[in-house]
Amino acid sequence: MLRKKVRTAIGQALIAGLLIIIGLGPTQAVTYGQTGKINWSAPISFERTGWFPDITSDATGRVHIAWSNSVINAIRGGTGSERQGFDVVLYTSSTNGVDWEPINEIAALREPVVGNVEVTRPALLVDKEGYFHMTFRDINVWYSHAPAALAADARSWEQPVQVNSNEMAYFSRLAEDSKGRLHMVYTEAVPTSECLICYHVQYRYSDDEGKTWSTETDISVIPTGAVKTTILIDGKDNVHVVWEAGRGGTLGHVVDPTSVMYTVSYNRGLSWSNPIELVAPEGERSHNVTIGQDGDGNLVTAWLSLPDDMVYYAVSMDNGLSWSTPAPIPGIMGAWANYSNRLDTYSMATDSAGNLHMVLVGRATATDEKLTLYHMTWDGTAWLAPDAIVSYTGDTPEWPRIAISNGNQLNVTWFVRPEDFVWAAAGDYYKIWFSRARVNAPYIASQDYPPVSVDVTETPTVEPTLPAETPYPTPVPLNVSLPEEAISQDTVSEVGQLNLLLRALIPAAVLTGGLLAVILIRKRW
Repeated sequence: MLRKKVRTAIGQALIAGLLIIIGLGPTQAVTYGQTGKINWSAPISFERTGWFPDITSDATGRVHIAWSNSVINAIRGGTGSERQGFDVVLYTSSTNGVDWEPINEIAALREPVVGNVEVTRPALLVDKEGYFHMTFRDINVWYSHAPAALAADARSWEQPVQVNSNEMAYFSRLAEDSKGRLHMVYTEAVPTSECLICYHVQYRYSDDEGKTWSTETDISVIPTGAVKTTILIDGKDNVHVVWEAGRGGTLGHVVDPTSVMYTVSYNRGLSWSNPIELVAPEGERSHNVTIGQDGDGNLVTAWLSLPDDMVYYAVSMDNGLSWSTPAPIPGIMGAWANYSNRLDTYSMATDSAGNLHMVLVGRATATDEKLTLYHMTWDGTAWLAPDAIVSYTGDTPEWPRIAISNGNQLNVTWFVRPEDFVWAAAGDYYKIWFSRARVNAPYIASQDYPPVSVDVTETPTVEPTLPAETPYPTPVPLNVSLPEEAISQDTVSEVGQLNLLLRALIPAAVLTGGLLAVILIRKRW
């Protein structure tokens, strides 16, 4: 009897200890790969809530994070008048990933309609001259810049200018080439007879630190919508762009049938190839495409393929002229079966050793009930085993972004939707998280910020001069446009999506009505 009591007490103690360990929060994930042992720091969250963060770093080693939220409507003290709310960009930075500067609102856009929250979705870039460039949005996309050393001070930012020429725009990204040209892509509503509300991928460039921009060029071509644009400048200043295509483009997503597309410019944005579709051998729908370049100059793309819920990749060894047959990344599955999220993304960055790093939300196996934020490494020939940064049960991690500082420091940010408020209408319910890890790559010493010119002299708008013939080879398109059967005439918008849902319910309503009629007739008999 005594032994039984002892065993019971020991068992209870072990269970209690396990519960205490679990209650401490997410465990620190450790993995072993070619680059050695990687230790991810315990994830930290920031005191101000929000969603859809972005992250970048600069030559000083400083890491910059910005994210979306809104300032709710309030009553001005003593006046009794209502003050309209603002959609804001929240910002902080750190030199060591531990000590962070006070969070500040560096941009604010008045809400178009009182109480109508728009997600600002900031996109960040610090250039070689020490300027911090940022795009953000309400129902339009806006651009501004400031000296990186003064980015935390909202007064240091130039007056925002509207990027898009039409009424509505959404996603945007920025990149800089070796000659200092800034490249921008963004999605903008382009009504056509085939699709009244479809967002196309537009492109502009600037040769004067963002003071003026070239006229916009529609580089998506295909008559459907676009979301989640990603831009990459390779070592030869070729400009590569990928995005997710489908009908629509508002509300941060497109509807089925979805695909992932690729296009390239071999003359620094003056002309563009026909877009091609990247598709897995058995793929029917695709999401979350990203692109990177390894140390050997090879391009690597990765995306989620459905219905098998696998993460596929393809490699180009000739600057995007051709691509390998897509293959699944071993050791990982997508998150779609657990959480059918059209708003998520994947992200890539390359360290100083040439290893390509990707972060994404996925699962270890088909039966895994957790959602895990994974880190993957492409070493130039293969993907190393995935390592988990943090896992969640119930809560949902989303929108991971990665940046590399000092050549060997991986910095990752994301936000989490709590189980009870997964589809809340505003970012007040969500937290922004951060973790970092050091990899076995050469350390690049921090540099001081270069002197920043304050010259604001206006210069003429830069107009691209399109050559009569592209002086570089144009990739042969795998699929210039989506197949006819994949294109319907339905308008996709908030109202259009409701109409689609109602029409989808018609067969079920008819069937239900028929069954009720049969039951009533049988009762009368």
